[in-house]
Amino acid sequence: MPRTILALILGIATLAVTATAAPKDKPTVKIGLLVCAKCTLGEDTGCRHAMKVTEGTEEVIYYVNDKGGRETYHRKICDAGNELKVKVTGTLVEKKGKKFLDYPKVEFIK
Repeated sequence: MPRTILALILGIATLAVTATAAPKDKPTVKIGLLVCAKCTLGEDTGCRHAMKVTEGTEEVIYYVNDKGGRETYHRKICDAGNELKVKVTGTLVEKKGKKFLDYPKVEFIK
């Protein structure tokens, strides 16, 4: 019985140490122009959002993983080719050479 309790305590302690040692993703903040990736960029088959951000001398595209065409602000940019200045806070993820902002919080800049 004491061995079982000791093994249980060591197991829990090991889990606690590894859980606190795991790196946390820091939020990334980007300011740029929000566009429709399908209508403005011609890069997607369905309406979704992307940001055009100027970094140094280059324009970098960040794909925003939100509700896409179902977002309330989507009609302001879709079809018309409009660009809205925004600040997006999210978790930066790279997939197949493209940059994505997961769990985004979109704030409009006037």
